[in-house]
Amino acid sequence: MSEIPETVRAEMLAHAKACLPNEACGYLVGDSPAGRIQRFVPITNAARSPTRFVFEPHEQLAAEQAIDAAGEQVIGIAHSHPNGEPAPSAVDIDDARRFDPFGMLLHVVIALTTGEIRSHRIINGEVASV
Repeated sequence: MSEIPETVRAEMLAHAKACLPNEACGYLVGDSPAGRIQRFVPITNAARSPTRFVFEPHEQLAAEQAIDAAGEQVIGIAHSHPNGEPAPSAVDIDDARRFDPFGMLLHVVIALTTGEIRSHRIINGEVASV
């Protein structure tokens, strides 16, 4: 399991609060060999919705290019639930089934009502907390 450093947790929470009333989203980035999370890269939620997120395509591409150029990798995806639990929603699970069916990425959900942050793997629609 990838531990999320306290500084990264604070950045995710601040970004999530700044995006209210909508969901916030971004990448968790780290070193390739160990899979350690080292930083959070916020990305605009193009859906501008309190119940779903979609990465803004140009920002997503720029972030991925910068991550590759730095020799890092995407370890996970983080997003907030402004009024929900820190667990993947049905929409999150459906999206993961399409974009990450083998559960390669860590899916981190931030519950803004409590400030709780939980990590999950979603493999073929099945959610496992990690």
